[in-house]
Amino acid sequence: MTLIEEYNKQAIQFLNWNEKTYKQLQKTQIWKNARSEVMRIRKVNINCEVCGHGASPLYMHHIKYDFSHIFNPRNIIFICKKCNARIHYKKWTL
Repeated sequence: MTLIEEYNKQAIQFLNWNEKTYKQLQKTQIWKNARSEVMRIRKVNINCEVCGHGASPLYMHHIKYDFSHIFNPRNIIFICKKCNARIHYKKWTL
């Protein structure tokens, strides 16, 4: 089992067994570890993958919400706060 598969398993257990929300998952060590591993696999630098600006912190954004594979590196981009707000509140599509 890869680290990503293990983090997916832990995330699903966290959400199901604890009746927790996605927002609560984002505050866990599971999320932090998975985020670091996805960044390592994807070789992400410090630039937003939408606008290209250097930004810190970068948000881990899911292209399609598939909670069975929540940390799939092919379904995640890293974006700045401004692009995150545009996607979520102005309904940009990728």
